Amino acid sequence: MPQKAPKPPPFWTDDGGIKPFNNLKARELLKTSLGVIVTVLGVKYETKARGDIGTRVLWVEYPNRFLAPLEKDMSGKIGGAQ
Repeated sequence: MPQKAPKPPPFWTDDGGIKPFNNLKARELLKTSLGVIVTVLGVKYETKARGDIGTRVLWVEYPNRFLAPLEKDMSGKIGGAQ
């Protein structure tokens, strides 16, 4: 029986994937524009071609354990900046 290809991880946490998002790291805490503190989970790619420009989305976990992507516009103040 042929072996199946390994599944990719649910979230990519390497520096190359997260670097475009203000150098955040997995499991780092940041404050959203609404004042909620969330935990960075990692990056998911929208296409199978990992590394294509514009295909990555940063995912976070809210305090109620809800997983959600952040907006693609990361120009706002994050990381507790006021």
